[in-house]
Amino acid sequence: MTVEIFSTSWCAPCKYLTKYLDLQDVKYVKYDVEENMEAYNKMMELSGASTVPQILFEGKDIIIGFDKKKVDEYIKELTA
Repeated sequence: MTVEIFSTSWCAPCKYLTKYLDLQDVKYVKYDVEENMEAYNKMMELSGASTVPQILFEGKDIIIGFDKKKVDEYIKELTA
């Protein structure tokens, strides 16, 4: 499963998301979009939104914000 997180250092929901994924034993790559302009541009191309966090599953499905129910659905689907 490929999970990418677009976040910032000051974003509380971003921190909750990474802690939640750690508890679920989900591996992810996290990009700080304030520090990494390439990641910021990729995030904007994918969603058109500058809101964080954004979670990209398998390079195709993106969730904007930390929606635990949607995250759980993707985790269940991708680990089945």
